[in-house]
Amino acid sequence: MDVIKAGNLFLPKTIQIPDILRNARRLGLNAINVPVLIEFIDENDSSPKVNADSKKTAIELIREMNNVGLKTILEPYPLVNGGAGSETGIQPSNTIQFFTNWKRILAELAGDVAIPYRVYAMNTSSNLVLLEQYSDDWISVFSHLRGLYIGMITYRTNWWVTAVWDTGPGSTTEAYQKKLNNLLFGSPNLDFISISAYFELDERARPSVSDLVADLSSTKVYDRQQDVFSEIKAFYDKWGKPIFFGELGASSYEYAAFQPWNERPSEVVSEAAQANLFSAYKEKFSPYRVGDRE
Repeated sequence: MDVIKAGNLFLPKTIQIPDILRNARRLGLNAINVPVLIEFIDENDSSPKVNADSKKTAIELIREMNNVGLKTILEPYPLVNGGAGSETGIQPSNTIQFFTNWKRILAELAGDVAIPYRVYAMNTSSNLVLLEQYSDDWISVFSHLRGLYIGMITYRTNWWVTAVWDTGPGSTTEAYQKKLNNLLFGSPNLDFISISAYFELDERARPSVSDLVADLSSTKVYDRQQDVFSEIKAFYDKWGKPIFFGELGASSYEYAAFQPWNERPSEVVSEAAQANLFSAYKEKFSPYRVGDRE
């Protein structure tokens, strides 16, 4: 697997394509995560549908990306009730029907987008937190997609919480172990594991880079002492698959490291709070890039 430095897009528009390519060059990216909207009527919808306009926009963008040598990670992005619902709350009323439809959706994206436009990787899941437990169904999804598409296949899991003081049945520690041991990550048709890395690291307004590097081994938030680094590395150690930060971000406000998932955790703008978090991840994880075995 190549080393990927990618940026994520949120529902791009055709008119934005020149700016997207310009910013990709400015940031030194070699790939872009391109979403295609998958519309859910509500959180219990078992038959979501591909948004045709979103797919058309993705194709136009990917054509231009190919022209300038940028790789594509194609993402089926769930949108619930036009954005009024929560994708992390999706829990279809009929899971058998859902996974049948999800295979159809991925097959459509593979046939209409990924294969003809030489997409580097296809993401099979985005924020479908409540469906991760269905490991056999996901393994079947990967197998079905592999029969159609020869590029890279990934699955994105969401960030998690553990706390040294929360152990035993029903605890965050137990939940993490269930996630780590989920057999879907061992599927031979899964090329790499993606993680949405919005881990809560530090309660201070503007922790330094060195503070945050230390936090990645023992978080300060609520004195959880979560060892984010070791917990992420455990996925590689157990399953032998490269780890990719499918999402890694924080706002440019104070307390960005406290609530990196929050678009506005404070009213005080702080580019340093944002930059320090990115720098800490880079410092902590870059020695373990693809090819390293430590």
